[in-house]
Amino acid sequence: MSCLHFEAAPGHHANPGHFLSPPTVEPLGTIQTSFNLNDLPKRTGGWTVPDVSTVLQVVPTLHDLQKEGNYRLFKWDGITPYALLDTDARIFGLLAGKPAAPTPQHPSNNLNSHMDSLDMSDMPGLISDDSNGDDSGLRPWADVVTGFEHALKAVRLIGQASGAFPPVAGPHRSGNYFTLTSGISFGGGQTEPQNLVHTREEQQLIDSLLLNDNVERVAAFQSESLGYIAPRVYEDIAVHIAKLMLAAGSDEKRDQLRSNFSSSVYPAGTFNLGPETVTVLHNNGKNSRYNLCAVTVAGHFDSKRGGHLILYDLKLIVEFPRGSTILLPSALLRHGNTAIQPGEERVSFTQYCTGGLLRWVSHGCVTDVSIKESHPDTWCAKMRAMNVSRGQGFNFFSKFHELARDRKAVFHNLGL
Repeated sequence: MSCLHFEAAPGHHANPGHFLSPPTVEPLGTIQTSFNLNDLPKRTGGWTVPDVSTVLQVVPTLHDLQKEGNYRLFKWDGITPYALLDTDARIFGLLAGKPAAPTPQHPSNNLNSHMDSLDMSDMPGLISDDSNGDDSGLRPWADVVTGFEHALKAVRLIGQASGAFPPVAGPHRSGNYFTLTSGISFGGGQTEPQNLVHTREEQQLIDSLLLNDNVERVAAFQSESLGYIAPRVYEDIAVHIAKLMLAAGSDEKRDQLRSNFSSSVYPAGTFNLGPETVTVLHNNGKNSRYNLCAVTVAGHFDSKRGGHLILYDLKLIVEFPRGSTILLPSALLRHGNTAIQPGEERVSFTQYCTGGLLRWVSHGCVTDVSIKESHPDTWCAKMRAMNVSRGQGFNFFSKFHELARDRKAVFHNLGL
């Protein structure tokens, strides 16, 4: 059983989305665990981890877990930020909450130049500004969440009506709900990174979400939360993506490698469209083991009765209210949700970076197979060097007392 110690920051409601201001150490609450990152599973090279089997897994209720007697329930308000700490005081997760102030409008995202080619006739209003805001583009987070929620639900309903989705969501590895995944990925036999490929109908649905201002504000807050709590992780993704774009060479090839949002450092994301987005016990082993994925939830459900985040390795259950965001190492920690009540709806959006993408860039923008076949000596040397450097990969996670220093160093390096 993992021992946990919760320490709140009295009266403090920080805004992780404002980390680009001159960095200071915010008085975060902390969740101290008896858990050490170095004790977690890894593969040779350490970029990814094995997936746990999800066969015969079911979504538990809160009552089911509480009957076991060894889980702690953390009644989170969905606002106050808490950092998850291991025994070395490394921050390996964040209950980020939500922005305390209205969120700004972000520069046009990467898809705007493609907007003329989209047939949106079947999706009226999906990309419109349907929330209240002032002339500055500022918008209350409650309005952002409502717009975000409506967009995901509309895409699900349109997808079902148009035949892009089946009438009923079929089971998949993480649960039983509709999903759409978009962005840059690498793996599964690819020779180089590329954007995920979809049918024309699916791509239209995805583009409608990527062009939605509320969705982009959620994506931006997730990215900013990553920079706030894990600046070296943020820097690692940013540098690798920059190298990837340089390696692409021609403008035409770069245009074929499009991250979802110019306001987010994450190269890929998944829209979990519901109607009941709750996951079984799983991990996301293809994600980089040194990164934190970000999850924002919405919908109409009672977060005190269901939809909790379960961190099985920590024996921790966290209330996960509508409109709030959590960052976690989804490759490393086994996680899932508690069941919501009959008739309730829950949706979410997750951003992440795959380990295979980072590995491809780190190997000089070539595949492992090509190095092994053409330069076996180089391959052996690379593996030795990589095992040393990535064996220290958890150093990407800042220690709590070093967070302000790391944030200042990283964002000075990135020119922010």
